[in-house]
Amino acid sequence: MTNTLYDYDPTKAERKALGYDWAEKARRQFELDKINRELKIGMVVFFISGSIGKRRVDFGTIDFHYPGAVSLALYDVPRKRAIDGVPIDQMQFPTPFKKLPKNWTYDTELYKVTYLPYPPEVAEEAKHLSPRKAEDVRRAIDIGFIVNRRDVDYSNIETNFSKGDGWQIVKRSTPFSTPLLNTYKATYEIYQTYEEAEEVIKAEERQLQIESEMSDEEWSIYQIDRTLSKISMSETDREQYRKFLLSLDNIEDVVVRLSDGTIQWKYDRNKRWNNIEV
Repeated sequence: MTNTLYDYDPTKAERKALGYDWAEKARRQFELDKINRELKIGMVVFFISGSIGKRRVDFGTIDFHYPGAVSLALYDVPRKRAIDGVPIDQMQFPTPFKKLPKNWTYDTELYKVTYLPYPPEVAEEAKHLSPRKAEDVRRAIDIGFIVNRRDVDYSNIETNFSKGDGWQIVKRSTPFSTPLLNTYKATYEIYQTYEEAEEVIKAEERQLQIESEMSDEEWSIYQIDRTLSKISMSETDREQYRKFLLSLDNIEDVVVRLSDGTIQWKYDRNKRWNNIEV
């Protein structure tokens, strides 16, 4: 028999991922606030990014503390470039204008941009480092295999043409060429191991699979239970509301909502919302 929400026992990771167990989220927040002083500046941590269905585990280092949250520095490869073999950090931009070569067209290669290789010892050591291990990420930072995004030159190398002057090389930066340099996360959204964050993603995927296999009736009851769980009331009152809602005909067409602290219901095809009196 296919599992549904009603006979499914979520793990702690799933409760954290799904967010329907607010007590678990509050407990995790309390625990992390309590150890906030142990989260040292520069410590490697993991977090989840992307929307549900396209989640991934990323890493960063703690950059700054806020009440209940931290700022994380993000990292990237150095992206050190050279133009015709000259490192761009040794060049002055824009470059002086030059005359266009004979037989020039817009397809003519006026210069060549390349990426500078890592020192051999850095490249060799990096082969044995894993982005899934905090200690390996720290080592990658220490040897310069990855660097703080604030120190990366994300500018575009472009050619500027001017009638009467010729051509020159310019560097241009736009909001689209520069990625997010840091991010802010609540302490309950950061993890000290890759595996813990990965388990949250897997929990979300398991829950989505369970939801996809629900019947229309099960889905409607699930939404009723979720809505009832969001309002503060005694368990006796909650059960009375639930009993009333489940007694409605065509339960698969029933939708519920919270409006100014009041539970309302209607049939999906109708516009008018109804208050509940129990």
